[in-house]
Amino acid sequence: MPEASPTPPFTSPSSNSLADPLSVLALELMTSLSRPQAETRTLPKCHLSQSPPDPTLESINPALNTLNLHLNLDPKPSIPSTLFSLQTYEYCGFTLSAASTFWRLNQAALIDLDTNLDEDPDSREYFQSFPFFRIDQVREPSGDAFRDDDEWRWALCEMGFEIWARDAIMREEFKELRRTEGVGCWAKDIVDARLRGLEEGRMRLEADRSVQREGSENQSRIPGMAAETTREAKEDAPPGSIVLWKSLPRYRTHDLFNPEGTVQRFSALLNSAYYGLARSSCWFVDKEIPMRYLQWAKYKDPIGESVLLRLQVDKNLIEALKAPVLKWQSRLWKRFLFSCRRWNVPEELDYLWHETLVIEHVGTSVAAVVDWREMGLRNALRRKEDGGIATQYVFSDCEGLDFLQEHCSRSLVMYRFEE
Repeated sequence: MPEASPTPPFTSPSSNSLADPLSVLALELMTSLSRPQAETRTLPKCHLSQSPPDPTLESINPALNTLNLHLNLDPKPSIPSTLFSLQTYEYCGFTLSAASTFWRLNQAALIDLDTNLDEDPDSREYFQSFPFFRIDQVREPSGDAFRDDDEWRWALCEMGFEIWARDAIMREEFKELRRTEGVGCWAKDIVDARLRGLEEGRMRLEADRSVQREGSENQSRIPGMAAETTREAKEDAPPGSIVLWKSLPRYRTHDLFNPEGTVQRFSALLNSAYYGLARSSCWFVDKEIPMRYLQWAKYKDPIGESVLLRLQVDKNLIEALKAPVLKWQSRLWKRFLFSCRRWNVPEELDYLWHETLVIEHVGTSVAAVVDWREMGLRNALRRKEDGGIATQYVFSDCEGLDFLQEHCSRSLVMYRFEE
């Protein structure tokens, strides 16, 4: 089996190398070059450390080797000089030992498959398949939902995560949000977010460099992005309407708007495949809940940008759908959420997956419940502001998305996150 090396032999410099754009960023910081305006610069604030280069990195961009650039909120891993590499596994949160194992498996599989790959060997899915397999092999924490933090940390350790990555997932102020899903979900989430963040950061830096080279003073606005930030996003709904909110990484909105800023594909907002309510689009009634998710996201990925979506819909249209309403006290809510988290929905409840819309109280700590009959108020996600129960609208992947496309396209607005 080949030894781990920092640069894959099967990579294309044009698509894989991070060196050029990151050199521009490092030199920009070092020489105080003029930068684009804040509304177009999406990288977070960085700081420089004069500590010596990391000896585990066998090959690194010269500018970064000199500056040892580190990211605010995440002082441990340096930005890798190559997108698909051993260092990238470390950047995604894994220990050097786990990262080396994944990299060796990656390289050995490429050699075994030779040139008969059915997919791009540098693809994100292929690169993630090795740690994702490891994650899936670790059992979910069980037992009392309010005394399981030690089990979560044990599981993340078994998956190969470094302390700083475990701490980002396990931050106390986001405990209730974390428990809306299982440990495997958030383990995959931090890996995917950080890898996507590297890709997104590279594209933004290349775009910034192009703007500087062409002498343009202003970069064109991102399609669909409001001039206001999340702070200015209005919570009040017009009479007869309801406002719904959703947070997500900006990379998932790339196919949502066309270049003119018009909504073209609501399907871009389907939940990721490893979430409990996959193949649906979930929207919160309260702005507070997605804002908490956005705050959490900055600890897990300091490079990638997250956004807040706002849409409004006529109440009469919602009422016409005759959507099932699942409240925490009901037997239906308990059974459905319990079975959803285990991907084992009883046949008599399967109809809920096919409803255009389901309105439900948001569940938390459901994965740790042994029997659905034990579920109660403690398994309902609460608002911080007033202790009320959070509610979400879950639109199906077929009729639900068609409904959003037809009735909500004009009202959808995207905001940059600002605390």
